[in-house]
Amino acid sequence: MLDKRGVANTLFDKITKWAWLNANTFGNTPPMKREVVVQKVFKAVRGDNYKEYMYPKQTVLKLSTGRHVALTYFPLETLIIDMLANSTLMAKQNLLFSDFSEPTKDSSSTDPLSFGELNTGTWWKNAHQHECTNDNDVLWPLIMFIDGMKVDNISGKLKLEPISFTFSRFKRFVRHQDNAWRTWAYMEEVKQPPPSRPVGEEDPIITAKERLQEYHDILNFLMKQLRKIQQHGMKWTLDFGANGMHDVVLKLPLQFIIGDCEGHDKLAGRFKGHTHNIKGLCRDCDIPTQFSDDENWVCSYFIQNEMEALTEEELRSYSFHKINNGLHGVSTGGFPRGIFGMLIPEMLHLYKSGHCNWQFDSFVYSMSGKCTEVTTQVCTFLVNANRGQSDRSYPDIGTFRDGIVKSQGTNLMGHQKHARIFFIYLMLCCSEFVRSLDQNHKRGSSYDRPFYVDYAHMLEYSLGFYEWSMKREHEPRTIIGEDGTHETSIAQHGIRRYLGKVKRCCLRIEMGKSYKMPKFHQSLHLVSGVEDHGSLMNVDGSRPESMAKGNVKDPASHTQRNSSKLSYQTGKRYMELLTFREYKRLRSETDPHANFCCDDVTPYISHTTEEAKIALAVQSTNSVVMGADDQCVDTKGSTKFCICLDVDQPEGHHAVTVDWLGKGNKPLKSFDDHLLQQLGKRLFGASDGGIVADSTVPGCNSININDMKYTAHPMFGNDHVWKDWVYIKWDGYEEPIPARIEMFVDLTESIILNENPEEHHPDDDLQYIRRFNHEYLENKIYAVVWSAKSLTMPRQKMTEYHIPLNLAYRVELEAGRWIVPVESFVKPCFGMLNSCGLEDQFDMTAIILKQREQWANFFLSP
Repeated sequence: MLDKRGVANTLFDKITKWAWLNANTFGNTPPMKREVVVQKVFKAVRGDNYKEYMYPKQTVLKLSTGRHVALTYFPLETLIIDMLANSTLMAKQNLLFSDFSEPTKDSSSTDPLSFGELNTGTWWKNAHQHECTNDNDVLWPLIMFIDGMKVDNISGKLKLEPISFTFSRFKRFVRHQDNAWRTWAYMEEVKQPPPSRPVGEEDPIITAKERLQEYHDILNFLMKQLRKIQQHGMKWTLDFGANGMHDVVLKLPLQFIIGDCEGHDKLAGRFKGHTHNIKGLCRDCDIPTQFSDDENWVCSYFIQNEMEALTEEELRSYSFHKINNGLHGVSTGGFPRGIFGMLIPEMLHLYKSGHCNWQFDSFVYSMSGKCTEVTTQVCTFLVNANRGQSDRSYPDIGTFRDGIVKSQGTNLMGHQKHARIFFIYLMLCCSEFVRSLDQNHKRGSSYDRPFYVDYAHMLEYSLGFYEWSMKREHEPRTIIGEDGTHETSIAQHGIRRYLGKVKRCCLRIEMGKSYKMPKFHQSLHLVSGVEDHGSLMNVDGSRPESMAKGNVKDPASHTQRNSSKLSYQTGKRYMELLTFREYKRLRSETDPHANFCCDDVTPYISHTTEEAKIALAVQSTNSVVMGADDQCVDTKGSTKFCICLDVDQPEGHHAVTVDWLGKGNKPLKSFDDHLLQQLGKRLFGASDGGIVADSTVPGCNSININDMKYTAHPMFGNDHVWKDWVYIKWDGYEEPIPARIEMFVDLTESIILNENPEEHHPDDDLQYIRRFNHEYLENKIYAVVWSAKSLTMPRQKMTEYHIPLNLAYRVELEAGRWIVPVESFVKPCFGMLNSCGLEDQFDMTAIILKQREQWANFFLSP
């Protein structure tokens, strides 16, 4: 139905008419108009009452100020039923139940070893006790996402603030699907002029408190639907197949609301802004603004009943307005903190849009003009040399090919801001770069080598802090302290230590700024969020914001883009989108060979999220540790070449050339000549370990081992090579050793002669096989690698510019290269040479990043 973003709805009719007139596509029958097709699909999916679903509701509300607003929404009960009736979403493998035969049982996790999914936190157990008072009651909590967004990237004037929701019963990977969320309503900005004021009042201006009350008037109208459902629950039959049909009453408390700081403050009824003149800093605790930069502060959280009983003057002392909050009366599962406890800080806005910006701005502020030039040069070199890695779970640094300084002030996405901090850490791992910063620092400043050493260590805690926050599961011993509270926990101690390092190393004070802001203090609230709701991945705003593109921005692009009609038309297009998704799903269930697939309801994790990258890291670590027996190796999709022996050369010479197969496959520059000649000696010469009798040996630029791709190719699209790193299992070493892959050769079809080997010359640069007890070549795929000597680096190789590392380690590289069978590959690796293009000399060392899951352990270490 041409639902791609920005495509005009009329284009469907034009295309079908052209096809009918020119290609006889529809025979003698004129094609149906788009509106007719839409109605038929709605009727097929929704039944005879399909017109009730085709259009959103719209009502005109009279607000407390006397102004009016047209509100667009869908009936909440209808959307809930639509999700419950989706058999794909409601499949057993997607739901959090401990026993499908008895769904009314408390399904709080009985696993005492972790805080992970939503049912592992304390909120779930308490909510079940509070809500499920009858035998057939089932806890079925809701999660909401409320955040304003621009839907017109050109002018930026068209904005929407949708309210979306999903079920907490869905497992995390299901909640990361577009189809697991429903847009309920669109909050409207009131633009009507203020009504005339009573005699005696000077200017008819709407105050900040009145604007906030108007917002909650709209919210209160919507929440009436939820409060009505919560009052008696919702009767439903859960079909669990072999585990039976269960007639239950679903209890739907509101577990939490995902959003940014500004939106959460508005929902809580707090003052707008966080200047130093405002007494209270946070929406959820009583920290005074003047003490909010104290990382050792112990928080006292707001309790909803107590806050509702305060007078207007008492609320003002905490920087709150006395209003009729639209969320009051909504069940939060008996949570004492109520609405103040469900507005949880999350890492997208707190860390990526907060901490990462501070740390980057401080780094740029510290540099002189010469350092800025050097940094841009180093960025280009390192991106070209190290962007391609076999371990692809790390942040992508490709955005900064033209330098990180140029990214200052640009509108980067959250994951790019995190990648920028990661990239700065990589640069500081290079001793050449640290030496250059030290020699060219600002005259008279203290931004020299010791400063950058401390700054690198602060970045390590920053990266470790993020990895900890993105852990799927947390051990209770790290979340709960010896006194039974989170304030004395290992994780809370780690956050306090990290915030202290941020204060010492970031230069906000020098830049005329401070740390008295929510994104600093609310870092101390994260451990409480883990205790209440499990992993912080459950409350992260990255995925809901990403899904807003498909559920909000794309439907909005099919409207007239008139601000007065935007919400209604967007809602209409959104319901069409939902209905066509459901139509595809139903058709795929009844006709497996239909000419479309139901991608929208297949459980998946978006490749743009950090969770997907962490999942890839776990998969690559667990599934690629292999032996020779269970390995699946293929070279599909790889560029092929042949290493050809020059048969006309004198006896004893083994000069080789590379013949690139296929049109357009010849690179800008081939493999190193010295490497090729040494490889020729090893393959075709009379060296110990076998001789290839053929005059040509095939090679390839990449291989797939158990679906893990390893690449090693020379210059193709740019002036730098792509050479992956890998861990190799050597005989005589307990731990695998990192190595850089130089090239692949395929001897599976070669004729190998192993008789009468002649004396080996130990000065050959290309060494022997160390993987097996025997040293003969076999019919296998081999890799030429540049290996580290061990997992440590000699002290004499260290200089004052080699910063001690905790998230990585340094290794000394061998002088020569080795040829090893690819079955000796253990797992992917992220490595980089200790070179950034500033010096001609290379110290023969490399930096190897530790696995990302180890970064969180470093953050938690004493």
